[in-house]
Order: sequence, then C-alpha cells, then structure tokens
Amino acid sequence: MVVLQYTASIVLIISTIIIYQQINYAKGRDLGYNRSQVITTNLQGNLSKHIDLIKDQLKATGNIEHVGLSDMSVLNIGSNSSGFEWEGKDPKSSILISMLRTDDGFIPSMDMKMIDGRNFNPHFLGDSTSIIVNETLAKMIKKDGMVAGSTITYGTESFRIAGVVKNFLYNSVYSSPMPLIFIPFSASNGILNIKTKNGVDFPVVIQQIEKIIKKYNPSYPFEYRF
Repeated sequence: MVVLQYTASIVLIISTIIIYQQINYAKGRDLGYNRSQVITTNLQGNLSKHIDLIKDQLKATGNIEHVGLSDMSVLNIGSNSSGFEWEGKDPKSSILISMLRTDDGFIPSMDMKMIDGRNFNPHFLGDSTSIIVNETLAKMIKKDGMVAGSTITYGTESFRIAGVVKNFLYNSVYSSPMPLIFIPFSASNGILNIKTKNGVDFPVVIQQIEKIIKKYNPSYPFEYRF
C-alpha cells in the first residue's frame, strides 16, 4: 500500500512538472505577430459596403495605426485545401495548405514581418491573382524560401507569389506553423482588425470606434474583442 501511494505521488509530481513546462513553453513562444493593442469586431450588416470610409475615419481619429480585414481570426484558421501545385512538387504528395483571406492592412495591423517580396498593394491594384505564402510553404516550394515572383496553381488557376510572410503561430501554440496562403479578400462577412497606437486611452478609443461603426451599421450592436 505504501509503495502504491509513493508511486502515485511520484506520477502526479512528474505530471504536474510536465504540464507546468508545457504551459511555460506555450506562454513564452514567439507568436510571430503582436497581439497587443489589437481590437477586433465582426463585419456585419452594411459595414462591408462602406469599408474604405470606415478605415479612413478610424485612422483620422489619430489613435488608430492600422486597420486590416480577414475572413477568419488569426487564432483559428479553419479553411484549407490540398489542391495546390508548383514546379518541383512531388505529384504523388498531398500537402494540406491553410488559407486566410486578407487585405493589404492585415499584415501591418498584426505587426507581421515580410521576409521576401512585398505585401498586397492597396485596393489589390495588380494583385487580383497574387497571393502571399508563409515561410513554411515557401521552403517547401524552394529550399531557401525566396519564392517571390514564383507561380503556383490550383486546378486551372495560376497565382503569382507576391511575398513571403515570416512564420506565425495559428490554431495551436504547441505545434509548428503549417503551410499557409493569404488570398486577396474583398470585404463581406469577416473580421475588422484594428491596431491602436501606443499609449492610447482605450475607453476613449472604444467610444470613437463604436461611433464610426454605428454610423454605418446602426441596426447591429457594437461588439468587440481584444
């Protein structure tokens, strides 16, 4: 009985240490983006019809640094496909690639870093068939990861890689970043990602954002998250 009790105690102690280490590992990992001072709100009602005006008026408050759109939260990217092909890819391999639809404001609003090529152009000028890939996918396509200007295909469609974004964690903080593609996003249902400037008075900023959002979408309550 004493041996069993000691054994159970040792197992519990080891389990507690492992769990503690895993939590510290997750908390200390570099996310690859800066979630500080980012406020998000869903695009509802008529917001998508006035998105350019909303962006301009948010920045005109003097408290907002960047505003970006995405069809999903950076914390939970659920869309993926294995249908992408590129030169040199093993035709027998099936690689599942996540997809996030974004605009040109998303990468700066999350303080992500470009390591090759460029971000999307404002209003996607010349970028209707452009994409941005993450570091993981870039190194699958080419060993050095410098793939800006390269082309990948999906069925009969061809896409030019405008740039490569540095890896960031999504969906799980415990696993390595999986291959990911940013696709140009025309506002419809999605998320508005608002990056405030340093040192702002958040109660004041929230009121400013709410006033602008409610101006174009009075029928919906203003809901936000940090």
